[in-house]
Amino acid sequence: MTQYVSNIPNLQMPSNIKNVGGGAKIKTLQQESSLKEQASERTSRQTEEYLNRPRNAFVEPENPDYYRSQGVLDSQAVQIEKKKVLAFVGGAGDSSMHGTVKNIAAEQGGIYFTWDQGKKLAAWIDENKNNSIRLIGHSYGGDTAATVVSKGHKVDVLVTVDPVSHFRPDFEKVAANSGKWINYDSVSKDITWNNTVGAIGGDWDSAPKKYADEHIESDLGHVRICLNYCY
Repeated sequence: MTQYVSNIPNLQMPSNIKNVGGGAKIKTLQQESSLKEQASERTSRQTEEYLNRPRNAFVEPENPDYYRSQGVLDSQAVQIEKKKVLAFVGGAGDSSMHGTVKNIAAEQGGIYFTWDQGKKLAAWIDENKNNSIRLIGHSYGGDTAATVVSKGHKVDVLVTVDPVSHFRPDFEKVAANSGKWINYDSVSKDITWNNTVGAIGGDWDSAPKKYADEHIESDLGHVRICLNYCY
């Protein structure tokens, strides 16, 4: 369709665009429309390029601000699933007496540490910093695991099962260096040797409750609780 453009100046023009011809105004509107169409086409093309990109490649967009505003750049990062690794720390009598945690570690294919091997545990965590680490500690082993984590050796999941000690780590730092901290607390009132040992050792009881992501109480005794939750 042929469009006729008037070149008669000031033809019925509003006062705010005085001295501008009607033809000039129409030309300006056409230019604005053209720019909008170009911007729309560019956005469509960039979006199509992004959707058709190789899935294992990072594509720097022509207009990064556009993608950034929609949170697309974050999704461009290649998502590599981390290898999951397990570590277990037994209590004071675990390796020499009942072997509860040591046996669970063998069954689960995890690495086992005794409660007095904090330095070795810290080194192992650092070696596996690019993996997904799940660290489980029982009794004095729970204290060892939490203490190592509190010193900046980060883990994805920390599980402390009825931990005991008289000198406790900084719970705030334990929480800060754990992706998730689950604490199990035995509230058993049964008079047994294992419960007595736990009490003498310095039960943490509910002390971690306001710091751990999950604080779970159980009626199971000091060792039996590990058979259910040291995983």
